[in-house]
Amino acid sequence: MKEFELIESLFSQQAGQAGLGLQDDAACWQPPPDHDIILSVDMLVAGVHFPVGASPALVAARLVGCALSDLAAKGAKPEGCLLTLAFGGAFGGAFGQWDELFLQDFAAAFHKECTRHNVSLWGGDSVSAPTPSVSLSVYGVVPHGTMIKRSGANVGDDVYVSGVIGGGIVGLQEALKDIKSSTKTYSNPEPRLALGQHLRDLASASIDISDGLLADVGHICKASDVAIDMECNAIPLINNTLNDALTFDDMITGGDDYELAFTANPTHRTAITSLAKTLSLPLTRIGIVKEKGATGESLTLITAEGKPHPLPKKRGFSHI
Repeated sequence: MKEFELIESLFSQQAGQAGLGLQDDAACWQPPPDHDIILSVDMLVAGVHFPVGASPALVAARLVGCALSDLAAKGAKPEGCLLTLAFGGAFGGAFGQWDELFLQDFAAAFHKECTRHNVSLWGGDSVSAPTPSVSLSVYGVVPHGTMIKRSGANVGDDVYVSGVIGGGIVGLQEALKDIKSSTKTYSNPEPRLALGQHLRDLASASIDISDGLLADVGHICKASDVAIDMECNAIPLINNTLNDALTFDDMITGGDDYELAFTANPTHRTAITSLAKTLSLPLTRIGIVKEKGATGESLTLITAEGKPHPLPKKRGFSHI
């Protein structure tokens, strides 16, 4: 199957009106009036962001979920995407490590995930490369001026996290050991899109937990020029029954949770409690925003006894 046959047979069904049937060199999209366009891109490489030999369904689900999670953190409604496939081998006839059957299954899973989140495929590219990789650029919208930034946290704000933390690293360990379990956080991340859109009226800052809770909350601290105290016993951790070797520090630094961490004024506590019930999603208050101290350290972990918990040397995943 040649490149354009691949596009027409496997991906054209996902093209919305803006994608022009994937028959042109570019898409043409008219955003809603009085809205800002929110853009983000994610790239996943075999052996780094998913195991070599991972199933096409896992690759597709992780790609879509990871990319849309960035839009969720900004409070955006997703609209469309651009997909890039890098095949691990010479293009033509066979696709190296990703053969035609793999791509058929990938396309079906990709279509399923995009349909579930109401996202259209507007275009993309395919290339030959030494190592298989996939990249997804995503485009969303928010009413003008309502994007939730990392830089909006204020002293006195509460710090929240959605869902549970640690599912990503537990799921990765299961995937590497080929353990069948119900942990889907790693293999099929769920972008918190509905939560993000509701938080436009409540949150002062927001970020998705991709690199690790500690690292990503640290990004809010840096962008907002504040410090944050987090209570260790308040952080909601996954009930891990398959890998006792994983520690508390592993859970808060492992990443791939794709929950949202956000800050909000204490006056919104009742509204956030109500929102958690509406979405059937735990929203747990885990800390408070404070002024930066003389040491310059922005994060402090507090034990149940009120003592500092030593910060791990590695606070999250590093991409380079």
